[in-house]
Amino acid sequence: DSIGDPALAAQAAFGAIAIKAEIGEMGEVLRWAQATIESAEGEAAPDNLILGSPLAAAFALRGVARSWFGLPGWREDLDSGVALAERSAEPLTIAVTTSWKYGTGVFTGVVCADDLAVHATEKALQALESSGDDYAVAMFKWVFASALLWRDAPHARQRGRELLTEVLEASKQQRFLGSEIPVMDMYVGWARARDGDIDGGLEMLRASVRDMIGRGQIGYYIPS
Repeated sequence: DSIGDPALAAQAAFGAIAIKAEIGEMGEVLRWAQATIESAEGEAAPDNLILGSPLAAAFALRGVARSWFGLPGWREDLDSGVALAERSAEPLTIAVTTSWKYGTGVFTGVVCADDLAVHATEKALQALESSGDDYAVAMFKWVFASALLWRDAPHARQRGRELLTEVLEASKQQRFLGSEIPVMDMYVGWARARDGDIDGGLEMLRASVRDMIGRGQIGYYIPS
């Protein structure tokens, strides 16, 4: 920001704002995302320096923060973030913005894991699988799996658990975010309890929450 290049500042802001969201500093997320939107709109950001569209990420993160505080416009922000990402056609931008809409949004209860959410994430996953970006594909498998696990149909939940197992393995092999492991364990535990293994599921849930608290992942361990 100090060098006076709004487009470059918008690219650099993405990582910092995402970390603020993960640790629950949503007031800072709202402030930084708003500043990024104001400085980046109309600016030509460097192509794929980090993201194809930092503006898309800023809209999506502002939507997450607004939903956290119950402020109007959160739904429009999430939709705008995904639409801008799809326009950029850059895999990572599509993956992160959709993860905040259908991943974080479903987890916190502001977005339903309905047919629209499942179809949108499955369609995007199929498109990303041909991109060659393994990281973006893993992120999208994680989002798609989390949506499936909220469904009532046993076959949908089973598919979700299979996808989640793939992403967990990638994380353990350091090919995806290790910070997501306790969150995925929480989903596995919840699914196990829901499908009848109450004691085993609760044990996993307790362990995952302890892990997230230890990591300071406040944005994750306060679900709906």
